[in-house]
Amino acid sequence: VPKLYGYRPYLHMIDGVIAVSKMVAQDATSIIQKPILVVYPFANVNYYSIVKPNLESKNIVFLGRITFEKGIDILVKAFKILKREVPGSRLFILSEGPLRRWVLKQKLDGLYAPGYVDDPRKYFSLCSIYIQPSRYDPFPIAVLEAMSSGLIPIVSEHTGTREILPQDLIVKLDPEDLASKILDVLSMPLHYKLELSKEMRKIALKFKVHQSIERFRKACHEILSV
Repeated sequence: VPKLYGYRPYLHMIDGVIAVSKMVAQDATSIIQKPILVVYPFANVNYYSIVKPNLESKNIVFLGRITFEKGIDILVKAFKILKREVPGSRLFILSEGPLRRWVLKQKLDGLYAPGYVDDPRKYFSLCSIYIQPSRYDPFPIAVLEAMSSGLIPIVSEHTGTREILPQDLIVKLDPEDLASKILDVLSMPLHYKLELSKEMRKIALKFKVHQSIERFRKACHEILSV
């Protein structure tokens, strides 16, 4: 949102704003005095719905740019804490970014950063938990993709996707808090994790492309009708 300040000279030319989350809409109200509506993005739900996650595993995964803004340092620190309690756990950090070299230098047992992967589904199928520890993330699609795969997501309180998740899957920007939450989920009985996995898939079904396009169309019409 701070980037919007560069567009201030042009804001008088717009009729309104469509934000990708309530978090972004709230932040934008301090800059934009126009109607602001929220339309969540979509994900390729069908593509990921064939994944069968290993909910009995102790493995976790992240997909996205490997950057400070995405909270990669927080994730790695949380993983170090987790390894004390669950030495057999593995963490897969997928894709590229400026902090990938730093991640590899940690030389942590069970920490993998293979770079860009053509098909994240094969890694999703090895895991039970998806992590999005971002410092500020409007609405990361990777969370929806993970939910479509049946993974149990844990996201930071500064991530737009927190708005569609149960409160007990949201954490502070703190390695200790994140590690504690991961351990809580890993310690759940399998039958509870199965139910939670089904619930995540059910929520993700609301974010298919045609549904989002229709909501976007209605939002545009509403703004232009004011």
